[in-house]
Amino acid sequence: MSGKSCNEEKVTFCDGNDAEGLYSGHPRVYIKITGKNQQCPYCGRVLS
Repeated sequence: MSGKSCNEEKVTFCDGNDAEGLYSGHPRVYIKITGKNQQCPYCGRVLS
């Protein structure tokens, strides 16, 4: 793949780290952003 395309996929991740601390055993989960809010399948945090 050369260059950047206009419609490249945006990806965010959740590693369970939030204001309340780390979730134990939470892997780093990469989630594709599709325009609507995505939830982490492990901790349920809404990622945008």
